[in-house]
Amino acid sequence: MPKANAWREFVTFKELKEEVQRIVNQKEFEEIFPSELIADLIAERHYFCSQKGLRPVTFKKTDESSPYRFYGKFPDIGWHPVSWTKCATGQNLNFRKELNDAMRLEIAPKKISYRKRNPICECCQTAPSEEVHHADPPWKTLVKNLFQQLAEEEFADEIEHWDWFAEEPFRLNRDKALYHLLEEAHEAAKLESLCGPCHRAVSKS
Repeated sequence: MPKANAWREFVTFKELKEEVQRIVNQKEFEEIFPSELIADLIAERHYFCSQKGLRPVTFKKTDESSPYRFYGKFPDIGWHPVSWTKCATGQNLNFRKELNDAMRLEIAPKKISYRKRNPICECCQTAPSEEVHHADPPWKTLVKNLFQQLAEEEFADEIEHWDWFAEEPFRLNRDKALYHLLEEAHEAAKLESLCGPCHRAVSKS
């Protein structure tokens, strides 16, 4: 009988990652294989699967990317890409990356509109603008400030409506707190329309 929660037997995440990597490295591309260890890891540590009670039954790797792309097969759903490395490090538990991506998607039309109104770089004043930059506060600071206004349990609540298996990208729920916080913060933020070289220079500073 397979032992449940096998990933918990490892003392460190480094040891866990090494063991999973050993399992995966032994397999050929497109070879389908089971692994209680990886299944437990994804079921408990993946941001979506842990919320929805989903557990893959078999796995495979493909040569679609380097060194490989990893898939899990989910009952009644089928094959879907899944990152066991993020599960091992806990990166998939707090939803911050997914929410950050969704926020960028939400404000994208506003950045396009701003650039159309400012077609010349606001820094060098000569070259055509190519990018819209969050000048004050910088995007990372804006996002950090927004996240600090959410209680930890609200992060899971923000993605409750998301479907990890849908082809469409994640979008913010306009009935939730983060959407309204973002609208308010972005309205108050200072934007700059920049050419490519000026945007790269600002990004490095």
